[in-house]
Amino acid sequence: MLDEGQRNVVTRVIEVELGKLPLAQIKEQAEGGPPVTGAPTLRALDQSGGPFPWTSPPKEIRLVPPGQVGEISWGDPSFEPFYADKKLQSLGYGVPHSGSVIGGKVDYLSIDKGPGDTLVLDIVKGTVDGSPEVKAASWTHVEATDVADGWVYGYRSKRKEGAAEIELVTFLMPPVRAGYETLETKHRGAEYRTPYALYTMPLATGRSNMAQVEVYSVSVRPFKTQTFPDSTSVLFSVSQTSAEPAPRARILQMVPKRCTAK
Repeated sequence: MLDEGQRNVVTRVIEVELGKLPLAQIKEQAEGGPPVTGAPTLRALDQSGGPFPWTSPPKEIRLVPPGQVGEISWGDPSFEPFYADKKLQSLGYGVPHSGSVIGGKVDYLSIDKGPGDTLVLDIVKGTVDGSPEVKAASWTHVEATDVADGWVYGYRSKRKEGAAEIELVTFLMPPVRAGYETLETKHRGAEYRTPYALYTMPLATGRSNMAQVEVYSVSVRPFKTQTFPDSTSVLFSVSQTSAEPAPRARILQMVPKRCTAK
């Protein structure tokens, strides 16, 4: 018998009810208009971990997102991860700056536990000036719904595409190893030290998109304790043929199986 190596075998298929997924609220500052209001405020800490406001000027300021995990950039295009869990803070705890002035451009993503079986996702771009309160230029907010055992959450959003408006689905999950993805699939996160992954795909007739990821053996709050076994391959598939009245989204759980040939 000849050993042919391993192949992935589908062990579970989850049908995602797209119509039940929440629609993200996206607010953008009008040109020349006032900043967007209501965006969650950052937290500012001094070199000793003391919160803003301070009684004396700090030597260092660290800005961190408000949720349990996330990432942030401050005055620089590169992002730093954030873990509220003290056991994971060596992987990232916001972004520090020397000096005593809070100011400049900020861009951050925050994930926190929401009501029921939801996760609150906030993505904010804007500026800070003298305090951690953000003058937001854009703010995306959604309470993403659990679609796979507290490990994958989902939501919908809309965007302009030429003169038309299309709908998209996004899957939110804890850290994964990014695999292959189709051209129209976009991901954020799924990188070294990043505490989350976002995969977004368009929903439209005639479009078919997918993404494959590998599961880490890791537990990151606010996601539930690891529910998919380590080394599991997960495939996200979104499609709609001309004969189908609505798009379909499926999550396929696969495990490696050694194969032999006679």
